[in-house]
Amino acid sequence: MKSRQPFANLLKENPEVSANLSPCEVDKMLDPSNYLGLCGEMVDQTLDGQER
Repeated sequence: MKSRQPFANLLKENPEVSANLSPCEVDKMLDPSNYLGLCGEMVDQTLDGQER
């Protein structure tokens, strides 16, 4: 089944997710600015563009 709803909406409507996370928490988790998985690489790229 395909849905055209945003992923965040689907998560918020899921009973298991909504039992554990508020809508605000879902939004925070999906905010790319909170994702630190590549922070090391991002720092390296930033420093490579500057004089050391």
